[in-house]
Amino acid sequence: MLKKISLLLVPLFLFSKPVKVDEILTEKKSFRLDTSLSYTNGNRKEGSLAPFQYQTQNGDLITIPTYLGDSKSNQDYIGYALSLRYGVSEDIEIFSSVNLFTSDTHFEAENRFGTKSEKGFNNFNIGLFINLRVRR
Repeated sequence: MLKKISLLLVPLFLFSKPVKVDEILTEKKSFRLDTSLSYTNGNRKEGSLAPFQYQTQNGDLITIPTYLGDSKSNQDYIGYALSLRYGVSEDIEIFSSVNLFTSDTHFEAENRFGTKSEKGFNNFNIGLFINLRVRR
């Protein structure tokens, strides 16, 4: 498996060109809009235990952990990002970004099925990029 992954990544390293800081920053007095979409899927299977109390012949109560069965869940998580960047000068850029998400979870526990859906706001950022490299 690792060999397959490394074979896929080798061309990326061999044929990619180096990126300069000047290429990353937004040009002076112009805007740049960047978007991003990410997807994650998670599967989980775990056993469920519950305490069961048993009374002995002497009247003592003993707690015995009891296996109730497996619980399974499958979650799809999608993250959305939108950022706006403005080049103040050749070396200074201000930016703002907002991140949102949606999540759908399907689960099964003790022969009961359910679905839970969530969506919402993740975070909001405001920042400043400054190129401190000395120009020659």
